[in-house]
Amino acid sequence: MSVKIIPLTEHKQDIVNRYLVYKNVFENRAFQYNLSAREHEAFGVYEKLFIKDSILKKNRSYVLECSNLEFTFKYKED
Repeated sequence: MSVKIIPLTEHKQDIVNRYLVYKNVFENRAFQYNLSAREHEAFGVYEKLFIKDSILKKNRSYVLECSNLEFTFKYKED
């Protein structure tokens, strides 16, 4: 199974396999749809590595693809 994560707005909204993941008014993650266990796991790794530790520049636009917890970054053209 492949998981595609697309960041939308300054780590407040992300798309995980076509489903919106966002921060609610209490700054907690909320899910538009119940994600599968693999989607949750991939998003957890993504959140820890790229949102909390912020190793990627925030101003870059990219798509993160995850397959068996192997991440592939594809930078979008600006």
